[in-house]
Amino acid sequence: MLTMQQDASCGVSTARQQPVCRVPHARLRHLASAMLDSVLAVSPAVTVTQLCSPPLSCPQCQWIPRRPVTLPCGHTSCRSCLLTNQHGCPKCGSALPQRLETNVMVKAAVEKWWPKEAEKERVKEEAALLVRNHLLEQALDKYTTALQLDKVN
Repeated sequence: MLTMQQDASCGVSTARQQPVCRVPHARLRHLASAMLDSVLAVSPAVTVTQLCSPPLSCPQCQWIPRRPVTLPCGHTSCRSCLLTNQHGCPKCGSALPQRLETNVMVKAAVEKWWPKEAEKERVKEEAALLVRNHLLEQALDKYTTALQLDKVN
């Protein structure tokens, strides 16, 4: 479980994995709402693709971010999308940082609001890892599970 702790050396909150407290659903909803309001204020012209894609979607794949990474420019994308497009931020083109850190707040919001989709993506990532390790029968089982989860949705 995620907690926020005050870092005494620089006065900045840092994420740590410790079993202490949970982020309330209302706070996550408020955060996402504020993020969406700020995006709409900056770019009022909304495209059909943006209307069809979920809120907090990755600008490259237009889907819920898998292992979301928020860049220094403020845009959030899937880690895998950023690794395939190493030219910079898919939204504004700014340079990528050396390390791509998962944004645990966005990840928690995705898991809270889209649990089935998050589970399906997790299973697909496990399957891809099995393929890379040449464990094809186990990978096929995982992909079958992901397809079954997709049918449920």
